[in-house]
Amino acid sequence: LWFQVLLKQDVSDYLLFVFAAVTSVEIGNDCEAVSYYKKAIKLDAEKPLAWQGLYKLYEQGKYVDLEHILIVIQNLICIPGLFLFRIAPEKISAYKRELGFILLKLKKFDEAFSISDRLDDADFCYEALKMLLFTDDWDGDRKKLIKQFLIKIDSGKLDSKIHRKCAILRCSWAETLEEIRDVLNWHVRYISLDDEWLTNLLRYFVIISYLERRQVDHSSDVISMLRNAVEKETEFELLLEHVEKTEMSLSIKNIDENLKNDTCKW
Repeated sequence: LWFQVLLKQDVSDYLLFVFAAVTSVEIGNDCEAVSYYKKAIKLDAEKPLAWQGLYKLYEQGKYVDLEHILIVIQNLICIPGLFLFRIAPEKISAYKRELGFILLKLKKFDEAFSISDRLDDADFCYEALKMLLFTDDWDGDRKKLIKQFLIKIDSGKLDSKIHRKCAILRCSWAETLEEIRDVLNWHVRYISLDDEWLTNLLRYFVIISYLERRQVDHSSDVISMLRNAVEKETEFELLLEHVEKTEMSLSIKNIDENLKNDTCKW
């Protein structure tokens, strides 16, 4: 092919390298295409064709160097005289949106969350939520951000594992009983009712509430959750029933008997 002859002659030309890259993609040589696009960029970084070529390879899953794709998108957004190259504003918006997702994948959270508009994007919030739930090495305000994300996301679209992880983390950060109740009301309906962690948390909530207020609120949502979560009554539920009915002597007897019983299931 004519362009191969020129390449062998060490001809250095922007459009030649771009054409060689496009041809390489067509014959399935993606690595060579990336190489040619990079050569074109070295010659003229202010033209968009080579940057766009690399981005298209990324969109097709053929180029996965995220650190470099970050640079690619940043250059596409900042190319001088974009209107001269007829790059539509919608395309620039798409680049900016994808930039947020790339920053998330690279765990560059400070940069990812620095643009407030991204926090209004439900898809971005969904991906950000999944990332922050399993990230312990970032010192940002995860508690505040996760709550913001949840407000934007349709809770029904989150699977039970995510709801469970949210509930565990948010309860661990809670400072009041009201905060814990809010978290439970938000997530419990999506968590399996036979989840042992959930059942235990509901029981602890009831115990703490009782110790703090010296009474059990019969109409409490948590009580309803607990009754729905437990298929078979355990000693805890029997004790709770005594406490609700203010049958203190039976409550004490129940505790005394169960302390002697090694098989007691709380």
